[in-house]
Amino acid sequence: MFNAYHIADFFNLADTRLNFHINKLEEMPPLPDKILSPHKHHFYEIFLIKEGSAIHNVDYQEYDINCATLFFISQGQLHLWDKTKRENIKGYRLMFTEDFFLLNHIDKNFLFELVFLDNIYFYPCVSLSPNTTEPIYTYFDLLYNEYKRLDPNPQVIQSLLFLTLTEIQRVSTKQNPSKILSKQLSVYKQF
Repeated sequence: MFNAYHIADFFNLADTRLNFHINKLEEMPPLPDKILSPHKHHFYEIFLIKEGSAIHNVDYQEYDINCATLFFISQGQLHLWDKTKRENIKGYRLMFTEDFFLLNHIDKNFLFELVFLDNIYFYPCVSLSPNTTEPIYTYFDLLYNEYKRLDPNPQVIQSLLFLTLTEIQRVSTKQNPSKILSKQLSVYKQF
């Protein structure tokens, strides 16, 4: 059996209610000893790789990740970074729970309709083109800057997260057109 962790577990916090976090990969603290690999999460995780390369194993499938790439890990997926093949990675790690995203959101199905958050039907890597890089980088920068403020505003973070996920959805569906309708995916995920 594999362990499943909350966001707070990655920062040695006793309060497991931490429901959002973003950090730069180059500033990422080492994993606490209690985090075993491979493992699962009770949250969504999105990596934006700006520079460098890595190999990540998700649900027994190995993925090469290069610069200008988004990489997605859904709740409950078994994953493991190959620590020997991580080279000069720069970018962001974004972690958020379903509850955080849906807290003040009018459309409760929006999160379920995001194809990139369901790696059963979707390839978990999206390479960014020169046209799509700038808006994605900008949204991640804005999220990071708001989160690092002395007085971060949760509503601003939620709004920026919505904009970020919407932009990722646009890029993802262009690269990986799916025959599965978002309504069908929503019903499947809710089941």
